Amino acid sequence: MTSLLFAVESENAAGQFHRLNLQGALAAESSPGSGDDEYLSIEYGIGKYWYPRASAQDYSIWAGLGQWSMKDAIGTSGGVERKSRALYFPVGFEAAIPVTSSSTYFVYGGSVHLVIDGTIETPSATISNKGGYGYSGWLGFDFRWSDTTMIETRLNLTKRTIDEGDFELTDNNLSLSVRF
Repeated sequence: MTSLLFAVESENAAGQFHRLNLQGALAAESSPGSGDDEYLSIEYGIGKYWYPRASAQDYSIWAGLGQWSMKDAIGTSGGVERKSRALYFPVGFEAAIPVTSSSTYFVYGGSVHLVIDGTIETPSATISNKGGYGYSGWLGFDFRWSDTTMIETRLNLTKRTIDEGDFELTDNNLSLSVRF
């Protein structure tokens, strides 16, 4: 999957923040698949940054509400269309530690997702109102380009499961972003 992520974040002087992430697939194909898969995810989080005294390290935690949906093709020849969607509560943690100076940071984090309403639809059946779980973990580096601009790289693993539907979405990706 090749996707585009748009994120907006607002932080006050006390370190509390609001974050909105919107991610959509530009090109996606499951295996065996038909090459026209769709993926859309939106997640809102509210959290807090901590900047320990006499330290350049920074920690954050957040919780929120998220929704993802996808359409893909399954079956031996990829000829059966499947639609899935889930509403979930994410809870996450991230830390940034300086590596060589105040311009390069090692970043690691993770989140868990509690699915509160999952649905899977195929032409032959619909499974709805199911729970599930998911998680994400990432490692990366932030490079301070200027006082207001950061270049971020992340290696990310995400897994989501909807119970009783034999549905599992695993996404491994490498991302590059600019924060200003």
